Amino acid sequence: MRFFAGLLVFLPLGWSQTCAPPSPLHAVDAVSGTLDHNNCRLSDNTLYAEYLLVLPTRGQIALDGASSAFDLTLILRDANAHRLGSGASIKQPLERGQYRVLVNAGADGQSGDFTLRSSFTPEPGTMCTGFAPIGLNQSVTGRIAPSGCQLPDSSPYEGYTLQSFGAGTLDLTMQSADFDSYLIVRTGDGHELDSNDAGGAGSAATLSVPLDANQTYTIVASAGDAGAGAYNLALAFTPADAETCRSLKSFTVTDSAGGNISPDTSCVYATGDPDSKLFYNYYDLTISQPGVANLRFSTTAFNTYMQLLDASGAVIQVDAYGGGQGNAIVDQQLSPGNYTVQVFSLDNPGAYTLQYTFTPQFPGDVLCLTFQAEMGSTVQGSLSNASCRTAEGVSQVYSLAVAQDGTIDIDMQSNDFVPLLTLRDAKDGRIVNDDNFGNFTDSHITADIPAGNYTVVAATGGLPGGYAFSWQLKPHALAPCTQVQKLDLNSAFVGVLNSGSCKAANGQPADYYQITTPADGTVAAVLQSQVMDAFLTLQAADGTPIRSDDNSYGGTDSFLVQFLPGQTYRLEARATDAITSGFYRLDVLYSPGGRASGCAAAGNPSVGDTVQGNLSFTSCQYSDGTFADIYQLNVTDTTSIDVHLASSAFDCYLQILDSKGNVVDEDDNSDGGMNAVVRDTFDPGTYLIVAKPFSGTTSSGKYTLTVIPTPASPAGLKPTTKVKRPLK
Repeated sequence: MRFFAGLLVFLPLGWSQTCAPPSPLHAVDAVSGTLDHNNCRLSDNTLYAEYLLVLPTRGQIALDGASSAFDLTLILRDANAHRLGSGASIKQPLERGQYRVLVNAGADGQSGDFTLRSSFTPEPGTMCTGFAPIGLNQSVTGRIAPSGCQLPDSSPYEGYTLQSFGAGTLDLTMQSADFDSYLIVRTGDGHELDSNDAGGAGSAATLSVPLDANQTYTIVASAGDAGAGAYNLALAFTPADAETCRSLKSFTVTDSAGGNISPDTSCVYATGDPDSKLFYNYYDLTISQPGVANLRFSTTAFNTYMQLLDASGAVIQVDAYGGGQGNAIVDQQLSPGNYTVQVFSLDNPGAYTLQYTFTPQFPGDVLCLTFQAEMGSTVQGSLSNASCRTAEGVSQVYSLAVAQDGTIDIDMQSNDFVPLLTLRDAKDGRIVNDDNFGNFTDSHITADIPAGNYTVVAATGGLPGGYAFSWQLKPHALAPCTQVQKLDLNSAFVGVLNSGSCKAANGQPADYYQITTPADGTVAAVLQSQVMDAFLTLQAADGTPIRSDDNSYGGTDSFLVQFLPGQTYRLEARATDAITSGFYRLDVLYSPGGRASGCAAAGNPSVGDTVQGNLSFTSCQYSDGTFADIYQLNVTDTTSIDVHLASSAFDCYLQILDSKGNVVDEDDNSDGGMNAVVRDTFDPGTYLIVAKPFSGTTSSGKYTLTVIPTPASPAGLKPTTKVKRPLK
């Protein structure tokens, strides 16, 4: 180990815990709670309650908290724990995705009751997708609002994503006293498995549907009468009689189990590569009182990986070899509820043991001590399975008192494991972390930060072992950035981030560009880099964020599309995490005109009509990431219809949706070359025609859409056979 002599001040200052799973918070919701000894604490010793907020599309969120017992502050974080906003009330635009909302007491010793309200207004013309997870045996309460997601027939709804393990039967019940419950279960590619209408408010909509193994499904909980209000949704899963992928044991008290991971008897996890599969077993875990669950997964036969899931199927904590090679350890504080433990082999089959130990404890008793590290000293430390657990993994947390504005330089070195550093604010919000690409012995963060209190997480990328930790500060004034370069619309610029660049809010190099839209129109911006994870932010002229994106362009590149009034704006180009330098390319496109229809119907062709269209960045950003134009087709009598999509610019893909948004037909290349045709008989009703490329967000160009009666087949010839993609 490369350790250096120095002074270590090991004064415990507080704790920083990996707490029990957050409670769900719907986009439109009203919840109440209490901060007391059952809650966790931030590093500054203040109590907090945490909620998981999942937004299925981008829009405007409003959060309001209130308490007569303590000084309440709401903290809004993204999925990677970066702080996005704080205050007793928060109102700002947000992207589609997962967020955490913390209800935080103002000082150590404060506690009491509180209320939290949320409301959400989706961006017009966007599509809801990427729903909150739900478990195979979970009951949830929700609230449907008229301003939320809507099916094509204007019925408001909430969606859930369900992941199956083995094959079996799923029973669902939805009930509301406020509206007529309408329930749909879809396959991962949008086809309806089954649906049911309760027939009126107060009655239950019930379904019993078969599930295949290792598949993703969507559950739609809708107000069939366009009503709004609260509802209950309950799921129960029964494995098929011959299914070997099933829970091997239910842990309720300290216990152990022996098992064997085998391709013949274990569950299969598809990695996305048809030639690559992982095999795993799983166990049920029931917690009846607050405490700490310690799970040890050991073997000499293969490389281990273990996941702990909450009742919805969301991952709480993972580990590969926190106890050394072949020994995965999860140590997690949990609240009462149902959980799932998954144990994987990353390579070979073989036998293993799983040991479960539960220790009843109040959250306040589970101390993950935070220690003070003096500037200029070097800490000689070690990480093991007995160390604290943070969101970064097995960790040690240090408190840094930064007395002056300046550039902080943090270093962690180890010859035993891949070190990982994360710089956090005083409320444990992530500022920046070191991805540590290509450096397996040294993790380094350099950031411009104002004076204040910070915490640093020193974590291992897997194996235990020793490390050296140190930090320095170079004091200097943090002047606002004046290096804003004007960029023409419909142009591209190649730049490089380095020490001479401006600094973003996370203290990392950033370049700023000014664009001016001469009139109302739609702007698309793409930030690409082969050497860094690109992060792009659209700002108002004064720097107020409007939109931001990390990886929507595929891989680690960023992509934003936004309708903007004719004004001056800024673009911030930076890396997602800590860097020293990086080349990038920024493209900015502009299309003048009013707000595009987006994912709303762009037209209403009749049978016999031909539409000349042009896919572009002003089109709908479809659920699979492609651009799409959507048309409404009204059928008054049962009719056999051909829908043709032809283009020389992209690989055509057609989808036909019913009035509830279910895929009823689709085609890729059945019309010759890259052209598509759907030839079907349509019952009376309203349908949507989705004209899009098969894949690729950049695929665009002119096309022809034709809707005609199905022609009679010449004698001796058979109708064209439709080509359908297999279920994903």
